[in-house]
Amino acid sequence: MGRKLGVAQHWSPAQSITMGASLSVVPLLDYFARREFAAAGLSPGAVTLPYPDGGGGGGEATCTVHYWASTGEPRLPPLLLVHGFGPRATWQWRCQVGPLSRHFHLIVPDLIGFGGSSCGDDSAASPPSEATQAAALAALLDALPGMKGRRVAVAGTSYGGFVAYWLARTAGAERVGPVVIASSDLLKTAADDRGFLKRAGEGWSAVEEVLLPAEPAAMRKLLEMASYRPPPAVLMPDFILRDFIQKLFTENREQLIQLFKGITVGTDKFPVTPISQEVLIVWGEQDQLFPVEKAYAVQSSLDGKARVEIISKTGHAPQLEDPTRFNKILLDFLLATHKPDPSYWTQCKCVVNIPKYQIISKLNYYIARRAFLAAGLRPSTVTLPSTSDDGGGGEARTIHYWAPPGEPRLPPLLLIHGFGPMATWQWRGQVGLFSRRFHVIVPDLLCFGASSSCCPSSQPPSESAQAAALLDALPALVGTTTVAARTRVAVAGTSYGGFVAYAMARAAGPARVGPVVISNSDLLKTAEDDSAFLERAGGGWTHPADVLMPLDARGARRLMELTFYRKQASAMLPDFVIRDTMKKLFSDKRKEKIELMNATTVGTDAFQLTPLPQDVLLIWGERDQIFPLDKAFAVKSCLGDNVRLEIIKKTGHVPQMEDPDRFNKIVLDFLLGSQGSPSNEHNH
Repeated sequence: MGRKLGVAQHWSPAQSITMGASLSVVPLLDYFARREFAAAGLSPGAVTLPYPDGGGGGGEATCTVHYWASTGEPRLPPLLLVHGFGPRATWQWRCQVGPLSRHFHLIVPDLIGFGGSSCGDDSAASPPSEATQAAALAALLDALPGMKGRRVAVAGTSYGGFVAYWLARTAGAERVGPVVIASSDLLKTAADDRGFLKRAGEGWSAVEEVLLPAEPAAMRKLLEMASYRPPPAVLMPDFILRDFIQKLFTENREQLIQLFKGITVGTDKFPVTPISQEVLIVWGEQDQLFPVEKAYAVQSSLDGKARVEIISKTGHAPQLEDPTRFNKILLDFLLATHKPDPSYWTQCKCVVNIPKYQIISKLNYYIARRAFLAAGLRPSTVTLPSTSDDGGGGEARTIHYWAPPGEPRLPPLLLIHGFGPMATWQWRGQVGLFSRRFHVIVPDLLCFGASSSCCPSSQPPSESAQAAALLDALPALVGTTTVAARTRVAVAGTSYGGFVAYAMARAAGPARVGPVVISNSDLLKTAEDDSAFLERAGGGWTHPADVLMPLDARGARRLMELTFYRKQASAMLPDFVIRDTMKKLFSDKRKEKIELMNATTVGTDAFQLTPLPQDVLLIWGERDQIFPLDKAFAVKSCLGDNVRLEIIKKTGHVPQMEDPDRFNKIVLDFLLGSQGSPSNEHNH
């Protein structure tokens, strides 16, 4: 059995101009759908398999199954997403892969006859039925790295629900876990087809005339029946609809007709019987292809044990019309029911052979890294150029960072962490969304994470020295030196990272650094502010470092109370667990970090806060006890007129963690609308 791995084909919107006499919308939409998959950490591939005997084909026939999957062998429970009878899988699951990839190892195939999947010899194989498609998916799973024999959850929409049901039934509960059937009438009959034509109105003699449109009127009817809110007619002129038909239904029309004829639902070949797996049925309330009452009929046919969820104000594709609600329903069901096989825990390097009291810190570390991987970011290291401060022949300084592989195809955005746990913890709620609009780069500052410590012969870096190090590393962080020379980077820093972001913007100027986001960062901090902070912390603390870098449970609980507005669940853990976690977070490079804190020039005569020429966004948590809210207004008054201040209610010192949705919206609105924003200048 040969395996052929596909290579992602990158496409820029400008290329569509050369695709014929008129602008084609389909490649543009396809580009954005593929981008969603890549941002979720999925990569394309293809496997050549024997054509399943279940399809009635010849023994020597083959088929090629194209798929997208999370990179590497599964470290999370596997989840198979099966698309319906429409555009390729990337279009139908584009709103799910991001959120789901944080919890599951995703596998998203194109079924035989769709997208990049095909029969190797059409003359040797009959049209694939649902049983054929299910057998091909089972063979695909066995062919993927680390998946042979692994238990997998499966979700199918519309025609994909037929395939998901058949796979669960034939493979059994040992191989297939919980099943999600979305908008899929497993009990469809000829009478249902007649009801469909009646709802479609006059002028249609067969269901396939609407489902496989050959003219704009049919395409418009399909959109009306599939959507609760179809696009307005003014946005769908005939030439746009013809383009969709040409790209999606004409080039492989004969193959799609054969596939349609191969459907066995509604015949004696597809008897619906209960299955042993737990089942979730999801349906759009206003579905006109398969009316909502069929959801309850399917539930009854499965012995009434399946759970039914109806999503209001959606049609046949609720995963696209209300993805937030759909994703929550899906995750609630899968996370509550999917019990991965024991090999998941033994294969997961983050917890194997770890004492129970260390699992919490390791698990948090793993979850944070997973968010970065799901956003398409990968870890790397850059060596900094030598400077006079290195003392001549000292050890080379390195900066560890996360970024998408390859040169930027989106405008660059640098996220700078604060004086706390590693960067992956502090920005894990941002990288997924931001990576869809920016080439996100998240470095570990010197003396943090996997970046270099201070050399014995050198002074600990001030925030200005940290900024200089990032500017030196910028050519490697952004791409090549040629690209970096003409690319401006937006910068966002939180807490101590805000000091560094400000220093970068002031040192480099607007030619290299564009708009600046400073979050909960008191650029006017003084010795009096440090004393007030210790008073708020309570008795027993002599230096801010004692509170900000705790090594015992008492200090950790107090730090959480000062940092967060809402009480943290982790504060309820036993002392020995919290103590272990703190040691893992704050014992590494502890001496260097204390020296680093003492080297901060903010609050000394060596630092003067002056306005920046760049547009600046200040964000502050309303209940910040580290840097109280009144300091936000003081900083704003010193930074000049081109500063916007946003206060996020019911959050403390880390609003990006306590209210990531609000934080992310504010930052994106600012960056995308800022004068001279890299996003407005970047050339794809």
